[in-house]
Amino acid sequence: MARYLTYGAVEYRCYDGLLVVHSTLLGAGQARLRRQAVEGVTIERDFADRLFDTETLVLDAEGPDTTPEPGLPDPEAEPADGVDEDRPRNLAHVREPEVIVDTLGVAWVLERDG
Repeated sequence: MARYLTYGAVEYRCYDGLLVVHSTLLGAGQARLRRQAVEGVTIERDFADRLFDTETLVLDAEGPDTTPEPGLPDPEAEPADGVDEDRPRNLAHVREPEVIVDTLGVAWVLERDG
């Protein structure tokens, strides 16, 4: 059940310079990764990828700063939900990861894992 909620209920939508994790259950975007935040791109193949003729796309990015602020939080401040923060992404079992890499515009940092 947890695997389905993590991988089965999301779609990765790639636009020019933007990757959006879209929930098919909620019908809304849940996370994003902008081209400017991508620090590394790797395409890997594990046993399951070889079995199903797919690849895993790893997009490295500097995650958000999680250092706690000193003092008490402001009770009137909006809670940070993290949806608009860039985070690293692993896109498992993708048939054509190069299409995502090209659309996102990060082919210049692509590395292939043998």
